[in-house]
Amino acid sequence: MPLPDGHRGTSPVRGIDHVGVTVPGTETAAARVEEAGGRVLPGPNPLPGPENGQRNRLVHTHTPWGSTLEPITHPDPQPYEKHTARRRRRP
Repeated sequence: MPLPDGHRGTSPVRGIDHVGVTVPGTETAAARVEEAGGRVLPGPNPLPGPENGQRNRLVHTHTPWGSTLEPITHPDPQPYEKHTARRRRRP
């Protein structure tokens, strides 16, 4: 199946491409995916853009049934926190 125009992803899926979940640590989450029979892609990688921070990371994984799961951790403050009292939920 051809990718839609402008699609740069690795999956030809139309609709939900991946699920991101906030976790205490990306390395632990990646190990659990592997233990369950999934696959970990290269990473962890720094979070881009407004979520960046020295220790903020993500790792892409594939579940045993082929879905892409993105464990994310962001222990460092994010730039928006300087301008509001609102905070992202943390595990």
